[in-house]
Parts: sequence; C-alpha cells; structure tokens
Amino acid sequence: GGRTLGVLGSALDRVYPPEHRPLAGRMDLLSEFPFGTEPKPEFFPRRNRLIAGLVRAVIVVEAPLASGALITARYALELGKEVLAVPGRPTDQGSLGANRLIQDGAYPVLSAEDVLSYLGFSGKPKEAVALSGEEERLYALLRQGEALPEDLAQALGLPPERVLSLLTLLELKGLAQALPGGRYGAT
Repeated sequence: GGRTLGVLGSALDRVYPPEHRPLAGRMDLLSEFPFGTEPKPEFFPRRNRLIAGLVRAVIVVEAPLASGALITARYALELGKEVLAVPGRPTDQGSLGANRLIQDGAYPVLSAEDVLSYLGFSGKPKEAVALSGEEERLYALLRQGEALPEDLAQALGLPPERVLSLLTLLELKGLAQALPGGRYGAT
C-alpha cells in the first residue's frame, strides 16, 4: 500500500539521467531545486540529505567506500535514524561500504525478515477485534477520513453523546484516535 517517491538532485523538470523519465512518470517526485536547475555532482549529497530525513531507516545493500549510499547513511545517523547494511564479501569493492557500516555498528541484514523484525513489524496479522454493529458503521466512516463527532453523529443518525461513547470504545480497542481540532480518525 506504500507509494514510491523519487528524490532528485536536479529540478523536477530535469529528470536525470534522461532515460529515467518513463520511471519518473510512474511515481511521485520531490526536489529542493528550482525549475530549470540542471543536475550537478554537488547536488546529489544534498539530495541524499533529504532522503535520510524522509525515511525511518536507511538500508545499504552495496556501496564502495566512496559512495552516495554512505553519504545517505551518514546523514541518517546524524538525524538519529536507523542504519542497516547487507554484508558482502570482504574482497568485493562494492561491499566495503556496507561492511564498514556493520563494523561501525549498523544492523546486519540477511533477509527481508531481518528488516521487518528490526523495525518492529512482527509479520503476524493483527487479531480481529469484535465490534458491535454501531461500532462497525462508525469505524467504516473513520476509515474514509477524519471527521468531527457531530458530523459522524449526523451521518450515522445517532445522538452525539452515543457517537462520543462509541469513539471512546474504538479508541480503547486501538481503532480510532482523537486528532487536533476535535476531529477523529482511524488508526
């Protein structure tokens, strides 16, 4: 259910390299550079800083000792983000960067399950929570978007105090949350 985001080392109207234009057309793009800015080597470390700021963790798969991936990992560490690395053969130049990160304390990754486990995803499906008919109808509305209790009451044809009670029950079950401005949303 996630989305792909490409962070550019150039302006949004200057996708680089040009052969990546078809790929860029299938994802969201982000750039801190004004339109018309051509890519330059010194822009890519700035781009990597943005990448590090956007993610929960950086995973380095292959990287020589002088690489953009290591620049991104350094920025991630400075920002307090997680850094993980896939170990490689010590004699392979393309593995030296990831191996160095592991030597310096990055979490070694041997499988996708390692990543999920390290980041706190158990891989186990959530247990189904029993809901009353009213709770189910309210939860269905919350999944459509944030709303005020009075709007939810009107949509459900229920008294506002009953909707507030149901919202509390959904909060206790971990399915709803109070948001700024008196709104509620699904978790």
